[in-house]
Amino acid sequence: MLSLVKSFVGISLFRSKPQDLPGSASLVWATAIAGILIRTLVDRSEGPLSTIFAISAVQVITFGAVVWLILRMMGLSERWNQTISALYGTDCLVRLVGWPAISRFYSIKHQIDLSISTQAPLPPEAATPTLLLFVLAFWTIAIMTFVLRHALEKSIGVSLIITLACQFASSGIVLWLFFGQMAQET
Repeated sequence: MLSLVKSFVGISLFRSKPQDLPGSASLVWATAIAGILIRTLVDRSEGPLSTIFAISAVQVITFGAVVWLILRMMGLSERWNQTISALYGTDCLVRLVGWPAISRFYSIKHQIDLSISTQAPLPPEAATPTLLLFVLAFWTIAIMTFVLRHALEKSIGVSLIITLACQFASSGIVLWLFFGQMAQET
């Protein structure tokens, strides 16, 4: 177990490669379940726990499906286990590292929303957690690009475009499934 955590840390620091991970289905399941649980735990203040859990599950599943589809289209579907395990595992790690900043951001989110809606300046206490969230988002995109570059054997630029496409596709599905229904109900 410790060697897996070290591998995820190594991938997050761009020192290890996704192909250094075992290609086992059990690792895919373990990292997917951990991803759902960690997302739920970190985002728990954003609504009812059952809704947050459902959104987390759909995010993890749809992202995995989008990555599988891209690998399949490129004739590299045999790399899915290692690739998705690397992506899920590093996402868990980044979320755990960023948990304090994420929690702080959620605790002042109402003040931020109020400032935006009234066009007032952001409260000073919003600067640090907001900046840290941007850093975490950038780091996550960089890690994903790194993993997909190795999995797809493409340039960094192409891998970045594919990373962003994966994120937009899976986020779009989640928004459509959860928030599209809410908009229709109101």
